[in-house]
Amino acid sequence: MITVVANLKGGVGKTSLVANVGSWLAKLGSETLLVDLDPQASLSRHFGFMKRDIEPGTQCLFDTPPSSLMPCIRATEFEGLQIVPTASRLAMVERRAGIIKGQGLQLANSLREFAVDREVFVDCGPQAGLLMINALAAADRIIIPVQTEYLALEGLRNMLRTLAMLEQSRGRQCEYLVVPTMYDRRTRASRIALVDLQRDYEEHLWSSVIPVDTQFRDASRAQRPLAWYRPQSPGSEACHRLAMELGTMSDVMYEVPLVG
Repeated sequence: MITVVANLKGGVGKTSLVANVGSWLAKLGSETLLVDLDPQASLSRHFGFMKRDIEPGTQCLFDTPPSSLMPCIRATEFEGLQIVPTASRLAMVERRAGIIKGQGLQLANSLREFAVDREVFVDCGPQAGLLMINALAAADRIIIPVQTEYLALEGLRNMLRTLAMLEQSRGRQCEYLVVPTMYDRRTRASRIALVDLQRDYEEHLWSSVIPVDTQFRDASRAQRPLAWYRPQSPGSEACHRLAMELGTMSDVMYEVPLVG
C-alpha cells in the first residue's frame, strides 16, 4: 500500500505525519518504508540522515537509468521501519521535467512490487512539479494534512484541483483523506476552520484531529518518532489512531483482487 502525504501549502504537518503515523504502523507490526521525496529533506534529517551525504537515495530513482530501490533503502534503529532518504541533488529532478519520456511514472515503477505487502509512506514537498506528479501517480491513497486555520483551507482547494487534473490524466479517481492538523481547541480560528472542513469535506474528512503538541518538535530534535519517544503524548496518540485506521483500510484493500 503506497500512501502519499501531500499538500501544496507548506508548514501543515506533512513530514510529521509521515514520520509519526508511519512509525506507529511499524510499531503495530506492519513492515513500513518511509520515502523522502522533498528536496528539503526534513524527513531524512528527522532520522539522522543529512541530505548532502546520502548516496544512493531517492534522487537515484530518477537517474538515467534509474537505480533499483533496494540499494536506496536504509535501516533505522526502530523495528520494522526503514527509510529511503534523499540528498540535495533531488532538487535537480524538477529541472528535467519533460526531457525524458515516462518520467512521471518512475517512482511508481520503483515502488510497485515492493509495496505489495508493505506500507510505504511518501513525504512530498509543497511544489506542483515532477516530484509530486510522480508521487500522486504512484499513490494507492493520498493523505492531505490541513492546518486548522483559514489560509490552509485555500491550500486544500488548490490541492484538490491538482488531484482532479490527475484523475483526468490517469482515468481513475484518487482516494484521499483530509486530516486536520495543528488543532488547538482553545482558539476560535481552529474551531471555525474545523467546522468549515466538516461542512465542506465531510465525505473525505478524518473523524479526529492531530492536535498542537510541542512533542512533535522535541521528537524531531531527538531524531526519534513519537511512537518511541513519547508514545502517550496527545500528538502521538492521535497518530496512533490514524495508523490503526489506515492499517485496517490496507487489510481490506489487500484482500480485494486487482482488476486490470
